[in-house]
Amino acid sequence: MTAPLSSFVLLTEAGGPIQPVEASAAREGRTVVLSVMVSPADYTRIDEAAMLHLDAFMRGPGEGRLDRSRPVRITARLHDARAGVLLAKAGNDAALAAALESASDDDPLCQQGSWYALTVTQEMSPGLWAGYRTEWVR
Repeated sequence: MTAPLSSFVLLTEAGGPIQPVEASAAREGRTVVLSVMVSPADYTRIDEAAMLHLDAFMRGPGEGRLDRSRPVRITARLHDARAGVLLAKAGNDAALAAALESASDDDPLCQQGSWYALTVTQEMSPGLWAGYRTEWVR
C-alpha cells in the first residue's frame, strides 16, 4: 500500500531543493520506494546533474520518448542501509510517510543521493505511461 506525502523535499548539492508536485512512499519487502511527480524544470535539473544516481549509463531504452515540457514521475528506492534503519522504526506505510515528512534538512532521507531512480515515466495520454527503467531495478 502506498502512503501519500503531504510535504517532502529532496535536497540537492546545488540549485536548491526539488519540491515534488506530488509524492508517496511504500514499503516493498526490505526496501522503501518513493514515487515523486516533478515539474519539467526539476526533471531537467535531475537529468543534467544525474541526481538520484540517474547516470546516463544506468538508463534503459525509452528516454527519448519523454516530452520535456510535461511533468515526469520518478520511482526511486532508498539506499539499503538507510531503508533498514527506517523500516525498523516505521511499522506501517503511514508511519513511514510520517518519518519522511518529518525528516530534517540534514537527515539523509532528504538527500537526493540516498535515493536510486528505478523508473522514469510520463503520462502520454490518460492511462498510458511511457518512459524507461534503470539498472537499479532489481
